[in-house]
Amino acid sequence: MTKKNKKLIQPLVILIVLVGLAIYFMPKLIYDFNHVSTDDACIDGTIVPISPQVAGKVVKVCVKRNQFVRKGQILFEIDKTDYIQQVKNTQNIYQANQIQLENLKLSIFLKANLEYRAKNISKEFNMDRDQAIELIKKTEPTLAMQNLLPNGL
Repeated sequence: MTKKNKKLIQPLVILIVLVGLAIYFMPKLIYDFNHVSTDDACIDGTIVPISPQVAGKVVKVCVKRNQFVRKGQILFEIDKTDYIQQVKNTQNIYQANQIQLENLKLSIFLKANLEYRAKNISKEFNMDRDQAIELIKKTEPTLAMQNLLPNGL
């Protein structure tokens, strides 16, 4: 080898080593410029726990990770089937209670009416209350048969 070749080989080897090092370390450098990394990091922020008012399976998430959100913003959607079934059950119970209330009102009205009529009959025919009630039951058998008259009268 000549001196001229030696002079060319030495920079060429150095250049090849530098290119190899650049190729090897370039992905790490790009990653380091785009991502923060530390061993003793602290994050300053506000963490707010959230909890839905109804239970259920989450079917859709409306925000992304680390996205800023505002008060009142929809974060996720919950499966409505359980909630809808609960509402229907509650409506059915409410309607049953309304019917029961109307039946109780009718029963109270009938009892008050019977008491009023028994009082008037007992005064008019000079008999006690129980005898007047028995007379009403005998003369109006459909009421007694349909159990519209309260028991114990």
